[in-house]
Amino acid sequence: MTNGVVLITGANGGIGQHVARYLLERGERDIACHFRGERDNVDALLREYDLDPALHAVQASLTDEDSVQAMIEGLLSSFGSVNRLVNVAGSSTNAMSWKLSRDDFSRVIEDSLLTTFLCCKHLIPSMREARSGRIVNISSIVGFSGIAGASHYAAAKAGIVGFTKSIALELASREVTANAIALGYFDAGLIDSVPEAMQAEVRKRIPLGRFGTKSDVGAAVSYLLGDDSAFFTGQVLHLNGGQY
Repeated sequence: MTNGVVLITGANGGIGQHVARYLLERGERDIACHFRGERDNVDALLREYDLDPALHAVQASLTDEDSVQAMIEGLLSSFGSVNRLVNVAGSSTNAMSWKLSRDDFSRVIEDSLLTTFLCCKHLIPSMREARSGRIVNISSIVGFSGIAGASHYAAAKAGIVGFTKSIALELASREVTANAIALGYFDAGLIDSVPEAMQAEVRKRIPLGRFGTKSDVGAAVSYLLGDDSAFFTGQVLHLNGGQY
């Protein structure tokens, strides 16, 4: 792994928990887990690996720039450097496009795309100064394929791809890489809100015949955070069991 603390946003959600646990299982201890709302599962995960939640768990409203800035400044003060960032935080709702309210559309865009921008904005200066950094932004298969009933989520995830490719060009001269992982359907996260019968139909459309797991997403994130991916930037890693 590239030296420095890794910040995982949305670590209290399903995919964020998968990523954090995978890294912790493999010996990562330079870690900060962001959460929004309830913190019990994040605290329990950190204590399981003998880490102090008071230091390694951070709370912030990622759509509020002042809150993000305060979180980043606090982490830099505590750890000295934070040069690995995994942007997982996001949300979605279900409604056909002509039934979506402006507020619902904006909220989902902000929860996924704006949060990614703000966390990158406030961490990039220290990465540039150190001439070292890894940024991994979580996108989705629906940003490429589209999806009925969640056009706002698809738009947000497509926006993350364009943003990631752009900052990769801006940061390359400083040896900071930025990549996106476009996730298919996994056994945690938004899929938990889908009825079992519908989940079975989704599985049928996945050539490998199953949902992704902690190891699948964790290994991909781990690679993009590490030294072996130093020549890998501005790319989208499609992780979906062959579905797209």
